[in-house]
Amino acid sequence: MGTSEYQELARKRAGIEGIPSVLRRRYKIDHLPVRGEVRSKVWLGFKISAINCKRLIKGVINRPIPELSTLLYNHLFSLFSFQRTYRVKFAA
Repeated sequence: MGTSEYQELARKRAGIEGIPSVLRRRYKIDHLPVRGEVRSKVWLGFKISAINCKRLIKGVINRPIPELSTLLYNHLFSLFSFQRTYRVKFAA
């Protein structure tokens, strides 16, 4: 147990088991207020999406301001790029 190989494996295992532990303790996924397999999957998907959004927001807040504005512009551009109209130049 004191070897460096065992400690490295223990760190990997702790990192993997941390997410289900957080889901159980903080987000209470053992007691979902819905019934059915599809509804449970959707509910759990929303909870995991909330975790990912929180992590993204924390990461964006810690970045310098110029990178934040570029990230926001690129994100909004990708969201609304389907509404752009492009002019087609025809040969005369």
